[in-house]
Amino acid sequence: RDHEDQRAPASAASVDEWWERTAALAGPLAGRLAALPPEAARALRRRAAERIGAYRTPTGLEIPGVCLVATAVSPEAAAR
Repeated sequence: RDHEDQRAPASAASVDEWWERTAALAGPLAGRLAALPPEAARALRRRAAERIGAYRTPTGLEIPGVCLVATAVSPEAAAR
């Protein structure tokens, strides 16, 4: 068994692109956003846009990320 951290940055051309992709890909989040009253949804989007703005670059957004990559071998395969 082994594991390592891998950089997994996310990028988007704009805050709007990031918001649309994030809301569409995060299943439970999409449902919650759809259930919000319109004013609450707008307020949440404004706040998210303010926060994600910290990752703005001249070409859009560059959001740092890390994923954990793990590998393993079953006992049966190891015995071969």
